[in-house]
Amino acid sequence: DGAPLTSNDAVGFTNTFTPATATLSGTKTLTGRDMLPGETFEFTVAAADQATADAIANGTVVMGAAEQSPLATTATATVDGAADGVAQPVDLGSYTFKAPGTYTFTVSEEPGSAPGVTYDTATHNVSVTVTEDAGTHALTATVDQAEQAALAFSNTYQATGSVTPTGTKALYAAEGTTTEAIPAGAFTFTIAYKDGSLAGQTVGTGTNEACAAGATAAIDFSALSYTTMGDGSLQSLVNAGAASVEKAADGTATYTIDYVVTEDTVTTAYQPNTQSFSLVVTVVDDGSGSLGVTATGPEAGMAFANRTAGQEVTLDVNALKSLTGRELKAGEFSFTVSGTDAAGSTSVPLPVNTTATNDATGNIDFGTITFTGDDLANHLDAGGTTAT
Repeated sequence: DGAPLTSNDAVGFTNTFTPATATLSGTKTLTGRDMLPGETFEFTVAAADQATADAIANGTVVMGAAEQSPLATTATATVDGAADGVAQPVDLGSYTFKAPGTYTFTVSEEPGSAPGVTYDTATHNVSVTVTEDAGTHALTATVDQAEQAALAFSNTYQATGSVTPTGTKALYAAEGTTTEAIPAGAFTFTIAYKDGSLAGQTVGTGTNEACAAGATAAIDFSALSYTTMGDGSLQSLVNAGAASVEKAADGTATYTIDYVVTEDTVTTAYQPNTQSFSLVVTVVDDGSGSLGVTATGPEAGMAFANRTAGQEVTLDVNALKSLTGRELKAGEFSFTVSGTDAAGSTSVPLPVNTTATNDATGNIDFGTITFTGDDLANHLDAGGTTAT
C-alpha cells in the first residue's frame, strides 16, 4: 500500500532461474555392411557420478525428451539406416538444467544380438557445465566439445564364406584320341581376377591329381575365400573394380566376381596349352553372418586338355665284346637288351634290334632307341619333369 516498512514487517526474496538446455550427440559406424531396414542400435545416457545422480533424482536435471518422466535416471537413443563404413549421427537427446554446476554423464551402447555383429563395449563420459548470469539469473549450459567429439561408437559385421572350383585335365598322345597317364602334380593352374585394377592378380592355384591312361585327372584347386571385413573384403573388391554388387530392398547384397583360369607353362614334353576359362563367383550376404558362395564355370566344366609334344630324341645303343685266349669270331656271341622304368614297368622304349651279335672286332650294334614325348609323359617321375 506504499506505507513505509517497519521492523515488524517480514520481507521475502525469491530468486528465479531460467533453466538451461543442452543437446548431446555422437556418431555410430557399422563397418562390414549397411544397416538393414528396420535395424536399430540403442544407446543409454546415465549419471556418471553421485552429484549428477542426485541432481537427476531431485529434478534439478531432467533427462532426455520432454515426454520422459522428470524422474527418469537414464535416456535412450537409437540410430538406423547407416551405410557401410559411414558414420551416422546419433541424437542423444536434450537435457534441462535448473541450477548451476557441472554435470557428468556416461554414454554406452546397449549390446545387441544381430548375427555377425561385434558391438562397441566402450563407455564415454561427457560433461555439461551450467553457469548463472549474475544480473538476469539466466542459466547457460555448455557441453564439453572435446568429450562430445569422442562419443563415437563403432561396430563391425563380419561374415565369411568360401567355394572350391573344380576342373579336369586330359593329356592326349601326340596324335589320336587316346589319353595318357598323368602323374600327380604334373600340371599347375592359376586363378586370377579378370577385371579392375586387380586384373591378372593371382588369387588361387591348382594342381592335377594322378590318373591312369584312358582317364582324365581331377584338378585340386585352392578354395576362394570371402569376407566382409579387412584386407580383400568384398567391398574392397568392389572399390577396385574386381567385383560388382547389387543391393535388394531387404538389405541383401549380392556380389559378382569374375576370374580367369589358365594352365601354367610346363615341360616341353607337352604341347603348350592356350586354354582359358571364365569362372564367375556369386556371393550373397543376407546379414545372417554367413555368406552364400557359388561358382559357375563353362557348361561343360573347366576341362583342360593338351597333347604330348611329339618331339623325338634318339640314343645309339652299342656294346663291345672281348675274348681272351683266342681271336673272336663274328656272330659268335648273341646279346639281348631289355629295360624297365623307375617304377618297374617293362613297357619302355627299346632299340631297333633287341637281339644282336658281335662282329669280328667285338662291336655289338643294337641300333637306335627313339624316345618320343609320349614316352616321357608315360614314364614321368613324381616331379613331373624326368623319365628314367
